[in-house]
Amino acid sequence: MAGKGTNRILLSFSCLILLFGVSYSQTNKLLQSQLLKDGDQLVSAFGNFRLGFFSPKGTTNRYLGIWYYRPQDWEGQQQYGGQDCYKDYFSSQCALNNRIQPVWVANRNTPILDKSGSLTVNSTNGNLQILHKSGNPIVISPVRGASNTSAILEKSGNFILYEMNSVKTIFSE
Repeated sequence: MAGKGTNRILLSFSCLILLFGVSYSQTNKLLQSQLLKDGDQLVSAFGNFRLGFFSPKGTTNRYLGIWYYRPQDWEGQQQYGGQDCYKDYFSSQCALNNRIQPVWVANRNTPILDKSGSLTVNSTNGNLQILHKSGNPIVISPVRGASNTSAILEKSGNFILYEMNSVKTIFSE
């Protein structure tokens, strides 16, 4: 009898682990040395703003940007040519179909030529930068003398680089 009870507990525990293991969580923070890879997004509180990589209409160049997200604009438009626009929200076709426009672009003059881009807060100097396989990092926020910096996408859509354990804002867009 004791064996059956143990098996039930083990089965219940295993189901809980599976449920929590596949749960999806969104974040609005990028900690130092953490990578936000192409395809990932930072999501502001309440989900109104997204930060991630995208390609404008007519190009495969990739840019890091912030856009306003309105779920009501997506009703009946989740699919475009067999493509799931929720998963690849800012692909060229989804953007064209839904008339989505970025409100801020970080690397407007230095596009990435493929999907190798990653956003990070450099652990050595605290700079916010885009890493990619085609060349040198693209520095978005050159800071001096900052240590232990992180970035956050606020519910207002502002993207702020700040020094942890301090009230000092280093960079804000």
